[in-house]
Amino acid sequence: MADEKPQITYVLDGKTYDANKFTDEGKVLLTRISRLNTDVELLSTQIDNSQAAALFYREKINEQLTDDMLVEEEAAEEPV
Repeated sequence: MADEKPQITYVLDGKTYDANKFTDEGKVLLTRISRLNTDVELLSTQIDNSQAAALFYREKINEQLTDDMLVEEEAAEEPV
């Protein structure tokens, strides 16, 4: 029993497949899908963190705004 491969499965349309029986190409592709899913999770976290930081920075800028910083609308450039 020490030679048993870990159970790795792939689910499609409610059916579960034994990935250990995939072709070599299928095993490589499944590994790539797994890595890509990990990348997507990491990037999603980075996006969330970046959005939170941008919101924090805007709030800090807004706290510093005073009326003497206002410009006439015709002289104003596109907002950031």
